Amino acid sequence: MSWAGKILRVNLTNGTIASEPLNMHWARQYLGSRGLATKYLVEEIDPKVEPLAAENKIIWSTGPLTGTMASTGGRYTVVTMSRSDEVGHASSIVNVRATLGLRN
Repeated sequence: MSWAGKILRVNLTNGTIASEPLNMHWARQYLGSRGLATKYLVEEIDPKVEPLAAENKIIWSTGPLTGTMASTGGRYTVVTMSRSDEVGHASSIVNVRATLGLRN
């Protein structure tokens, strides 16, 4: 597994940054970046939060293969509450440069 075992919380309202341990039970239960990020979102925000409210979260998440030579090792997922579905929105982003082994 390639998880670093930590999550980084960045609060743009307060200007604070804090590191905390990754919930490994959730990481094993919701394998993959989309499942894990969605679990954090569902557990941590009110389902009726307005998409543009400060209480909403935007979560960037990597999976267990990120940073490995696996064909999907350069992917991450962005999850947030969106206006379009009122449940949450996940978008898998492919980092083509990382997938191809290129450096910035």
